[in-house]
Amino acid sequence: NNAGVRCVNFHFMGKIVPVIVDTKIPFRGSSESSNPYACMPVNRDAQWWAPIVEKAYAKYYGSYQAIDGGNSHVALYRMIGGFPIRYDMQDMKTKEMVQNGTMWKMLLKWYQEGNFLCTGSNAGSDTDTNPQGIVYGHAYTILQVVEIFGNKLIQLRNPWGNGEWTGDWSDKSPKWTQKLKSALNFQDEEDGIFWMCFNDFVNNYRSIYASINIDNKYHYTLDGVFNPDENDGASPFSNGETDATHLVQYVIRSKSTDMQPTLYGILEKTGGS
Repeated sequence: NNAGVRCVNFHFMGKIVPVIVDTKIPFRGSSESSNPYACMPVNRDAQWWAPIVEKAYAKYYGSYQAIDGGNSHVALYRMIGGFPIRYDMQDMKTKEMVQNGTMWKMLLKWYQEGNFLCTGSNAGSDTDTNPQGIVYGHAYTILQVVEIFGNKLIQLRNPWGNGEWTGDWSDKSPKWTQKLKSALNFQDEEDGIFWMCFNDFVNNYRSIYASINIDNKYHYTLDGVFNPDENDGASPFSNGETDATHLVQYVIRSKSTDMQPTLYGILEKTGGS
């Protein structure tokens, strides 16, 4: 509409929470070349819904400063629902998944199923980059995961809209053949979008974030309140004990016929810490 107002829905505590904002976007300067305070579209002619969503998210939490940093899988869950998942690339189990090919197959399957994927670069200050142009301590969007002509490739985007990978499979890389360029709709532009092979991806990123679509048949929500009392798990205990017998507990039973069914859960809280 032309009223200059938008309503953005987020997922909190298993419910849809609407947040209303105006469409004025804060910029880092007053010149025509200035960029928005945080994320921006791929180009200035593209849709500007991303900064609007970010503004609504900042309003919910109280300020832009309050949403500076954090975990991408939580942000994905807030925006689109699903089930948030994070893999630490330094974890031994994750390293095993990389080595035996399970991680690549999973990423490819998640992408093909239409799930949303992000990644976080290796730790450091986001004012610095590594020798190949990857910003340290920074979140990137995973746009495509493809296996083509024997190559395992991932397309990523820096949400700042600039600053790209300069190693193999980058925009200027000699690895690009005309056949591959045509198959992947390759474009050589300074827009923050770039390709890299899976091995380089593993070496340059520390985390994988995803929001996975869940079949409602296997999705259950428990909505309740921890009433304040001596056994609420938050108040000081009169007897000084803090073991699990003083906490609210749930028993979850699965009717799956699998020998070892996998159960995933999300625990959210609101109110006082």
